[in-house]
Amino acid sequence: MPHFTSTSTFPEELITLPEGSSLEVLAVHYTNYVLLQLRLNGEMDCTVEVSRRGLSSVGQDSLGNPIAGFSGAPDLEDDADEQDFARDNMADYHVITKLGDPNDTKTPVIATQIAELYQRVILPNVPGSLKQSTEDPASTSLIVTLSSKIWRDDTEDFQKLVYVLQTIKEMYHL
Repeated sequence: MPHFTSTSTFPEELITLPEGSSLEVLAVHYTNYVLLQLRLNGEMDCTVEVSRRGLSSVGQDSLGNPIAGFSGAPDLEDDADEQDFARDNMADYHVITKLGDPNDTKTPVIATQIAELYQRVILPNVPGSLKQSTEDPASTSLIVTLSSKIWRDDTEDFQKLVYVLQTIKEMYHL
C-alpha cells in the first residue's frame, strides 16, 4: 500500500489566514481506491467520495479526450445549435458528500478536478497504481478529505485550485 506525503506553505496572496498557513497533503493507495487528505494547518472538515460512474463514462474511449467546442459527433447540417455542443467532463463523476456541508457547491467541483488529475496524470504514471493494477479503472474511487476553509472566502478560487493541484502533482514527483 504505497503512500505519499507533501507539505507546502500557502502563498499569502491566495488565502486570508495567518501568515505561513501550511497545506499538508497525504495520499494512500489501496486496492480499489485512493484516500487523499488535504489539511490546512492540520484541519480537515469535509469528506467526499468521487467515483467514475457519471453520465458519460460509458463509451468515453470512442470519443477520446474531448476538445472544448467539439463533440466528436458527426456534423449535423440541419441545426446549427447542436454543433455548439461541448462535452462536460464533470458529468463523468459521481460525487457523494460523506461529511461536511452537503449544500456547498464548491466542494464537488474541487473534488471532480482532483479526480480528473488522478485519472489523466497520476494513476497512469505512478508505478503500481490502480490504473495499472486493476482491470476496470472505472471501478476505482477517490476519497478526498479536506479543509473547506481553503475556499471559504470568495477570492482567488481558481488560483487556489491550481495551487492545490500542483502540490498534489509535485507530491508524486511528476
